[in-house]
Amino acid sequence: MGDDVKGKVERLWEIRGSVNDWERGFIESVHDQAVAGGRRLSLRQVELIDKILAKNNPGAIEERSRWHSEYDDEKRDLARKAAQYYVAEGTYYQAVAYKIINDPDYIPSEKCFSKMTSNKYVARYLAALEVGPRFEKGQMVQFRNTQEVRSATAFYIFENGGASRTGRQTLAGTPVIVLEVGDDPGITKGARQYKVLPTRGTGDTLPMPIKTSEKNLNTLKC
Repeated sequence: MGDDVKGKVERLWEIRGSVNDWERGFIESVHDQAVAGGRRLSLRQVELIDKILAKNNPGAIEERSRWHSEYDDEKRDLARKAAQYYVAEGTYYQAVAYKIINDPDYIPSEKCFSKMTSNKYVARYLAALEVGPRFEKGQMVQFRNTQEVRSATAFYIFENGGASRTGRQTLAGTPVIVLEVGDDPGITKGARQYKVLPTRGTGDTLPMPIKTSEKNLNTLKC
């Protein structure tokens, strides 16, 4: 092992008290391997050493301190809203999103914060939060007459005590009363969830509450 790598490991050992748990464990491991045991480190281990040293050089520490001082309640609220989007989306930034939601003291890096909050998808989600729901509790609206609504609310008409099926109807176009309005606008347009009560039942069945998306509802036409 070269003196340069050994010197880097020794510098890491000196800052082990100011790094995260994973980095501390890594530092202890390479220190035991390279300094105490005199064994050669892999190229990947050397790359990680350089990464941790760069992250903890005086300039980086100063920048991190500046960012932490600027991370105010407004940024914290924005990060939390963005994290809610990513948790619902289920693909990107999952680990960081859960940390933001579950740990009130957690501060993402400035680079991560910028990437999470500065894109068109989160901007659309934030705009939907700002606008709020299209309909309110107690309002009379109606199902739209779309293929999605026709498929989701289809039912058959039976006669002769249920022995024969005479036709197929849907609740498309039916007036409904809004019972509940979801808080989350969802990650796509019109995805906010509602619980509604149709003004008529399905066949012989009395009206029952139904959950549906905002995109399936429309203003009641007189």
